[in-house]
Amino acid sequence: MSSIRQQVLFRTLFIVVIVIPAILYKPENKFLVALEILILFYGLYQFIRLAAQFQRFIDDLYPPKLSKKAKVEKIHKLFFYGSQVLFYSAIFFHLGISWWTRDTIFAEKLIMISFLFGLVIASIVTLIIYLRKPSIYYESTRRLTVHFGIFFGLSLLFSALAIFTNHLISDNIISCNIYTVEQKSKIGRYNSPWIYITIENKKERLKINSKLYDSLDENGKVNICTKKGLLGYEFLDEIKIVN
Repeated sequence: MSSIRQQVLFRTLFIVVIVIPAILYKPENKFLVALEILILFYGLYQFIRLAAQFQRFIDDLYPPKLSKKAKVEKIHKLFFYGSQVLFYSAIFFHLGISWWTRDTIFAEKLIMISFLFGLVIASIVTLIIYLRKPSIYYESTRRLTVHFGIFFGLSLLFSALAIFTNHLISDNIISCNIYTVEQKSKIGRYNSPWIYITIENKKERLKINSKLYDSLDENGKVNICTKKGLLGYEFLDEIKIVN
């Protein structure tokens, strides 16, 4: 195994085995929160290193058939720039609905399922491109950009669309239930207020406003009203303190 393959394998395993569980796990005390932040920062560093090596890794597996000096067809330019537009548009879309993501119950599950669905669609799209116009993948930089843009762009786009659609189309029936606040904490640089409750035997973290946070006590009761979206995931409509 070549050196570049070993490095890519190590960094990929580190991200899958350590970083992804750290993202999914919701720490309950300040020490674990600090540890999670350190892991995520180091994981980000490893991801940047991985991304920087990805082109060399692909070239090592599948040497390109063309050099950068080869003549570029219009359709090649279309896919090259179009994949970049797709990727950055999906990122901005995600940022635009970030509040809706925080309001969705079990949002992580919905995002993960839709992200994987996006990967499947991206695989089909790239296969069609390869069968219909394989020359798009002949040049090293272009094939990396097209693959990266399509795979990550469609995955991010579908996960954002899932949250957006689930909120936009709902049954308008409000369901209210009383829960016990098991814990509350302020997280992040801006001390964002969160509460922890158990829904369907799973601990869920919900973001609330500062005024409500200051009025709540741990082990206190809250009345949480939700609506069910088109995809079956509930999202917050209102949270009130139960006197």
